[in-house]
Amino acid sequence: MTALLLLTWGSSTTLESLSGELNCLDALSAERWGKLANTLRTCARITRQRLELPALTYDLGRLSANLSVRCVAALSFRVQRTQRRELFLKYLADYNGDDTTVLSVCENQASDLENFGSDDWCKYLPIYAKAYKLGVTIQSNRRATIYEPSRRGRLLSPATARQIAESASQYPGYLVAWAEMSCRTRTARAIVPVGKVALKDKWFRPKAVKSSG
Repeated sequence: MTALLLLTWGSSTTLESLSGELNCLDALSAERWGKLANTLRTCARITRQRLELPALTYDLGRLSANLSVRCVAALSFRVQRTQRRELFLKYLADYNGDDTTVLSVCENQASDLENFGSDDWCKYLPIYAKAYKLGVTIQSNRRATIYEPSRRGRLLSPATARQIAESASQYPGYLVAWAEMSCRTRTARAIVPVGKVALKDKWFRPKAVKSSG
């Protein structure tokens, strides 16, 4: 209860100074931790939308140097979008554990990076594979953003699309569909119309007209 109150109503300064104490979240069972995280998400949304409280901004240098992944996930629910990215990149980008709540945070943040779909972003694919294997689904309020690039015709990089398509059973459907669309589009673009080939290779040369004289 103390952790819930602190994470819901604590100021950024208070959370910075007490961040090390939040590693107590590691002692919770997976079920209780999942319920706490869902409550924190809901409270964060309500305080922003109904109470119009501003998102927090942490001084990352003042946070404990030994934050657990659960602590980082919990601290990310009330911060600005850009700082959620910073927390992910600093603490969670290499996460390979089985905590489904942490994986949900990781998947959402990896999908919110500016280089989403690029060759460099490809290094986060293990997060999607692990999340998919454990039944973690992307948050409903993030799906529109996830699907938007493919709807607008934006393509995954060739290497990323190939990696996903070759192991389609390991990734969620939205990534597989995007990879397949990217591969099909690039293949179609590479096909040269027959008419252009005919003109280039001069398939149809006009016959010379013989002089009647």
